[in-house]
Amino acid sequence: MNEIKFTYDLASLAYPFVQEITVPRGARGILTVRGTVSRDVSYAITAHVAEGASLTVDDFIETSAHCKAALAVLLEGKGASLTDNSRYHGRGTAQFEIERAVVHTGAETVSHLEARGVVEETARAVWRGRIRVEKSAQKAHAVQNHHALLAGAKAYMDASPVLEIFTNDVVCGHSASVTRVKKESLFYLQSRGVPRKEAEQHIINGFLYG
Repeated sequence: MNEIKFTYDLASLAYPFVQEITVPRGARGILTVRGTVSRDVSYAITAHVAEGASLTVDDFIETSAHCKAALAVLLEGKGASLTDNSRYHGRGTAQFEIERAVVHTGAETVSHLEARGVVEETARAVWRGRIRVEKSAQKAHAVQNHHALLAGAKAYMDASPVLEIFTNDVVCGHSASVTRVKKESLFYLQSRGVPRKEAEQHIINGFLYG
């Protein structure tokens, strides 16, 4: 299988950044968007996935600034697939506006979206996920999950996963959860000699990468 890599380093891009990519028939695409940034960033990426092709998304953003990120994936050919592993981490006064859209138009297409985010201190995040299954996408399979961890008394999260289904032979599901750093977890680590700040970081890392 032909492998195509699309790699974007957030620290080196000029913003606003807009990009359109295509994974051709039978190919395997890998989209990597990564960076730790302290300036405002804004990007929009649209991906077209053809028949029998697959796209894997490896996305990690860490910032203390304003980040506006949009990704749209169009599963256009029969058997096209998407695996999207998205991670984001806001520190200080960070503000996230994240949009994820997956459109199934081809039959027997598959998408699996797994997003996790952490907001610390007074950081804020708004996450919008949308899966649209068109009438032509018979036997599609689509799942989207979003989980967030609040690690600050004034941290804020608003997550909204949405399904739009226009055919009757599909398997779809979605979920969203928001939790806070548990006092019991902090106590457990501190009782074993781990300083509080380090204990919080262990919990955050475990949530993001566990």
